[in-house]
Amino acid sequence: MRQYAAHLIGQCYQGRLIKLNGEPDHIHILFELPATAAPSVVVCSLKTQLSKEIRANFWDEIKDKLWNNIFWSDSYFITTTGGADIETIEKYIQDQGIEKPKRKYTKRQTKKE
Repeated sequence: MRQYAAHLIGQCYQGRLIKLNGEPDHIHILFELPATAAPSVVVCSLKTQLSKEIRANFWDEIKDKLWNNIFWSDSYFITTTGGADIETIEKYIQDQGIEKPKRKYTKRQTKKE
């Protein structure tokens, strides 16, 4: 999927796939596009083309996991990285699917006077 997405973003939109990873029910993609490319068009194209590719190559593995034969939901979220540190965003995407230890909270001690 990563190679296919990189090819689509690069060849069709003159962009660059930076990072792709996900959870069992969603993915995170970090990509760079020229100012002339509309991110919403790229996402819709990715969803369409990746769905076709995955269905063609992995139908037996996914057919029981689809709801009403639908691969993606209609929704998606897009944001710009703005002034954010790209390395931080890459690490966040890379860490998707990795179980993180739960934080242990302790009751705060209060001073008794």
